[in-house]
Amino acid sequence: MMGDTSSTGDRFLTRRRQRQLRRWGVQESASSVHFATTGDGWSIALSRYGAGRGPAVILCHGLAANRHGWDLSPERSLARHLGEQGFDVFALELRGNGRSEKPGFGGKRWRWSFFDYVAQDGPAAIDEVLRLTGRSQVHWVGHSMGGILLLAMLALGEERIASGVTVGSSVDYSNTGSAFENLIRLLPLTALVNPVPLGPVSAALAPGALAFDNPIDRFNVNPANIDRGLYRKLTGVGFHPIPAGVLRDLAGGFRTGGLRLPDGSACVGRLPSGVPVLSMSGTADLQCSPTAARRHGSDHVVFGKVHGQAEDYGHFDMLVGDRAAREVWPTLTDWLREREAP
Repeated sequence: MMGDTSSTGDRFLTRRRQRQLRRWGVQESASSVHFATTGDGWSIALSRYGAGRGPAVILCHGLAANRHGWDLSPERSLARHLGEQGFDVFALELRGNGRSEKPGFGGKRWRWSFFDYVAQDGPAAIDEVLRLTGRSQVHWVGHSMGGILLLAMLALGEERIASGVTVGSSVDYSNTGSAFENLIRLLPLTALVNPVPLGPVSAALAPGALAFDNPIDRFNVNPANIDRGLYRKLTGVGFHPIPAGVLRDLAGGFRTGGLRLPDGSACVGRLPSGVPVLSMSGTADLQCSPTAARRHGSDHVVFGKVHGQAEDYGHFDMLVGDRAAREVWPTLTDWLREREAP
């Protein structure tokens, strides 16, 4: 559906949230903010970066996350980097996250699933980007769940994606040792707690993040590969509550055969062969190992010491790690540049 443009993009941000962003020194570098309306009535935000003349690229965050993974600071902004390289970049924030509409507006509640992202948010974002750019296809870069969303849309026949990049993503995590496998045991608790308050918990813990070695921080990053202050900023502003329905859907990715589509078929078995997908992974990623990431994609790249990088890469390191701008981003940029969308 047709969207609109906001000069500030703050209409769905509470005053408390705006104070939180100021407290962490967030400096927005998007040139404009656009809103698309989904078929079921949610307003979702697209922060735009770049001159607006190059290939259109949609960046989609992971579970509970937002645009700050792509644009954390001037020196850690993959979104701005791609814009400076000539791409027309749009950082999508799914319903309930970032600048997008939250439950409570218009009586909306935390009652959506991962497949609402697939059927509603993703297509609406593509509609709006194509309208704004006049193009017929986009490139899609997804981190973590944003990559799963890409693959699910492709498996269900989305033809407006010229190419895709997944960063720390898979649709089949079964028997790969993901740290998420231990958390799945807690899934029954979502019947009692909805949404799961990851955002508030993360913000509360942010001032002490990386103060000492611990499994919570290692779940997200390799501590040796990221600036502590920037990581605290990410945990302070980068996460939101998670609807229980989304968690229950994604848990299917850890069962034998991986994520199942609504009709019961395996997502990985439905991926089209004609759409190039680069699967990027890190050797220290506790959420998505290179083994899991290799289960899809036409091309695969792994980042870590054994592959020539100075450090092993964790889950967010490829986006905001100390050396990501020179060790990771050029690979992604060059791969996209070689695949021009009409």
